[in-house]
Amino acid sequence: MLASKDVRVITASLSSASLLELQEVPKSAERLPARTFYLWHVDLARSYTALISHLYKTMANLIQRRKFEVGKMEALIEKRNRTDVKESEGELLSREDKAEIKRLDEVVEKLTLAEQRTGELRARSLSFASLSSLRFSTRVEPFHQQQLTLSSLSRTQT
Repeated sequence: MLASKDVRVITASLSSASLLELQEVPKSAERLPARTFYLWHVDLARSYTALISHLYKTMANLIQRRKFEVGKMEALIEKRNRTDVKESEGELLSREDKAEIKRLDEVVEKLTLAEQRTGELRARSLSFASLSSLRFSTRVEPFHQQQLTLSSLSRTQT
């Protein structure tokens, strides 16, 4: 179990991110904090929406960063793409230019990889969110009457 001090910090941060909702249940009519139960609730649909929103923001930041990095070195990129430089296989480029091009290529490669991973994570989150909305939007029946499994849900969606 976690210490109450740690739990307060975690629940406060999750609550500020709108991932937890608080419900107060008072023991008496005065609603004193010492005489109140605090119930925390996780709304999965809202959590998935917040996660997907953060992923879109991350993707936009990555794209913006890649454009910035390429724009910063645009003159060097134009120089590298000139026909005379291509034909001489880079002999017209100085050592510093080659080092900058190598650094830029590494940065762009890392940003592109991060974009791909974020896109994959977004796709997985969207599929989980759709399963979650399917599960929670249907009428609730007793467990023994429900015959839905993840495999049957995936077959019905395709």
